[in-house]
Amino acid sequence: MSEQLADFIQNVVKAAMTEFMDEHEFNMMNRSLIYNDARYLTRHQVSQYLGIGLSTVDYWAKNGKLNKLKIDGSVRFDKAEIDESIKTLRKYRRVNSYSSTSKSIRA
Repeated sequence: MSEQLADFIQNVVKAAMTEFMDEHEFNMMNRSLIYNDARYLTRHQVSQYLGIGLSTVDYWAKNGKLNKLKIDGSVRFDKAEIDESIKTLRKYRRVNSYSSTSKSIRA
């Protein structure tokens, strides 16, 4: 695969991720008001809170992106941990967008 094609694919994926995050940021702020008092969320609540499907919640939990907790025999997710993960993702996105901008300026 040529370097130009790889750069093109990388830029398309970054743009799609940015668009997705921007569209869902407003929805997530509204959802955070609903779950503001909750410390531990069920997988259904996580699905609604993040605006993702249940299969994605399960997949992320299986791959360690979300940590499952067993509380009285029920699976729960720590909301504070989820919020921290989202902050980290946003920082990562900003850092990568800055580095890709400087890369394109150098080229």
